[in-house]
Amino acid sequence: QNHNQERHTSGKASSVLSSTQLFAMQFRCWSSLIFPLLQYLQNNKTECSHVTLTSVRETASLLLEHDIYLPSYDDPEDRNYLFLDHVTSTLLNLTRVEHAAVQEKASMETRTAPSFMGTQEQNEVLCILHHLLHLNHRLLHERLVPMVQFVAECMQISSSRNDPVVQESSSRLLSGTVETYQRLRQIGHLIQSFLDAAKSGTSCDNEKTDSIVMESILQDRPTCRSFSSAIQNCPPGQIEAIFAMFTDWVASNVSSDGGAEESSAKEEGVLRFVIRLFVIVLQSLRIDHHSAPQVNHLCERAMDSTVCHLVKRDACQPLDSQHIGRIKNGLHICGWLVQLHTRCAFWLNHSSTEAGMSVVSANETEVPADLRVFDEEMGRTSATMVLPMLLEAAKSVATTDAAQPEPSKDMIQFFPVLGELQHLACHRIHQLHSMIYRQEQEENSSTEEKKSDRTSDELVKEAKLLVNFVFYAAFDAPAQHWEKDRSSG
Repeated sequence: QNHNQERHTSGKASSVLSSTQLFAMQFRCWSSLIFPLLQYLQNNKTECSHVTLTSVRETASLLLEHDIYLPSYDDPEDRNYLFLDHVTSTLLNLTRVEHAAVQEKASMETRTAPSFMGTQEQNEVLCILHHLLHLNHRLLHERLVPMVQFVAECMQISSSRNDPVVQESSSRLLSGTVETYQRLRQIGHLIQSFLDAAKSGTSCDNEKTDSIVMESILQDRPTCRSFSSAIQNCPPGQIEAIFAMFTDWVASNVSSDGGAEESSAKEEGVLRFVIRLFVIVLQSLRIDHHSAPQVNHLCERAMDSTVCHLVKRDACQPLDSQHIGRIKNGLHICGWLVQLHTRCAFWLNHSSTEAGMSVVSANETEVPADLRVFDEEMGRTSATMVLPMLLEAAKSVATTDAAQPEPSKDMIQFFPVLGELQHLACHRIHQLHSMIYRQEQEENSSTEEKKSDRTSDELVKEAKLLVNFVFYAAFDAPAQHWEKDRSSG
């Protein structure tokens, strides 16, 4: 009986060994088959063969389907991994050739030059990269920037051509990448790759800025859903590092002086993408009793650093379109920081004063002229002055005569950023709602407080002021501004 048991055990071990050897032989067979195809793709610089790419894709799918390659398998001297790395390099080199061909075509007036890749070839490359991602994420770990740039270009081109096949393949690859890095708990590495891709990327069309290419990623709903889920499930210890990526990027890449018109447009476009990505992070953060103190502190630091850096400008520089673009982004991110600060205050059970510590009360609407964002003598605006500016704009609306055919001069200065101020006002109203509730509870529980000294009444006045401003911006101001622009030009 013992002898039979030993024979059964040894037969089982030999079966496992033969399976491992079989997978190794199958992988070597596959690599021998596609090696000539890779050489053909490398040597052909004029066009990309759809048949060749299809062969690579179909055979690569067999590796996944039958578990012929797994990172856990024995791989002497990393031979199998190095061959897959060679496949990945070949494909990404094709994307670089395609990018150069598209740029050359965009620079020609006739734009009749043939592209290196058609939509079918783009789709095949996207599918192969998706297979490689699932085979071993390390193949793309240090190549995420060129991959993200290629996916963004494919999304933009497929959107302009109304090509759902390439759009779906692009979305599947990018969503799969986000989900992979969520499982790896390395979402910070992916975010950094997005920021680097936005900074170094170029446009598929010379009439559009680089940011438009990258913004196509944020217009894809499956990708945004995957990214939001990754942020929601992000370990609390990584949140501070993610905030630091955005604040450091703004501090090091957004200049306060104006440059050439082309560089200004590029800087403004890339900044818009980064701010939109940061907004998704702020919207997706999961706030609870444990994470609220840390996120609340990060919010206030971002107000003092990022918002301040975006709304400030050199006193000697005129307020041109580049400065207005940065101020718009600063006000936009400020609104979402206020919203996140309100969510944190709920869990921290702050008093009404602490809940609005990043903002101001209604009796501070009188802002000195030398501290206004649009004043020519202003050199640096603190982030704590953004909301007083909002209240000043709201007050200028309240004092405007409804029968007046033209808006007041005090109101005209806010027209370039009226939409962003309206957005900020909505978040401030939401914050005031919580502050008023807490303040009324404190006042009702206190018998010593006089009715004439009720702070909640001042908060209600501020809320009414901002509600009036929101309706003005939504219904009255656009028409007045449009009439002014049409008559002047």
